[in-house]
Amino acid sequence: MIIDKTGKIVFKGHPANRSDLAKDFDDLLADKTLEGVANEDEEEESPSATEEAGASIDDIKNAMGQMDNFKEVGKELQASCKADATGMMRNFCVLTLEAGYTPNTGKWSSEFTNHRVLVGSAAKVDAVKAKIEEKMGAATGEKGWNFKLNEQYHK
Repeated sequence: MIIDKTGKIVFKGHPANRSDLAKDFDDLLADKTLEGVANEDEEEESPSATEEAGASIDDIKNAMGQMDNFKEVGKELQASCKADATGMMRNFCVLTLEAGYTPNTGKWSSEFTNHRVLVGSAAKVDAVKAKIEEKMGAATGEKGWNFKLNEQYHK
């Protein structure tokens, strides 16, 4: 990151991406603009894919409510999968919610994901996977859950 005399960020990135740092600093001291850097006032940031799709504060609250419900569902899964999960190298089913607000556009973005990673013998993976799907569904939108699914199964 390079900052001018007024405290404005004029370059974001690694300094190695600039061809002549000494010239850049001399230019900034002389109140010149940096070459090859877009003027932030002229350039509008491109929205992310999740921001373009959009989210509302109600969507985020709904996801947080589902995460609260998962506290009980998770305990039930732990109890029902304990015998089958014993000895597996990796076995987890977690929910994550990433939400953001972009002040200059006034838009919310969010990504609600169910990560399921099961690593072990085929019999153990299949047994645990079946119990998770029984409680949470095999696809997005099933059983009232509203998350994006990220699955990794290794037998």
